[in-house]
Amino acid sequence: MRVTVNSRRDESCMCSYTVNVCGPDESSELELPTELHLAAKYGLSELTTRLLDLPDARYAHAVANCDGRHPEDLARVAQNGSLAAVLENFREVVSRMRFLVL
Repeated sequence: MRVTVNSRRDESCMCSYTVNVCGPDESSELELPTELHLAAKYGLSELTTRLLDLPDARYAHAVANCDGRHPEDLARVAQNGSLAAVLENFREVVSRMRFLVL
């Protein structure tokens, strides 16, 4: 899937990224393997929360990028603490739900 996004750092720059979704708990060769990684890296809070509302968000959240980073790590590196906190909370909720499903 091809996703085109305006960079928040430079409104005049249109950047294109190709993203692929891996299976759960996998890693990718790509820096931005999912739309969730892209939204976290660029601080797109509204997009991130909408993506987390999707049924399979837990799978995208579990994928590590080429540097072994998950979406909350990318948000933290971008110095977006509030977005990183939202993503970390999502990880905690998902891990609790795994115990309930068993």
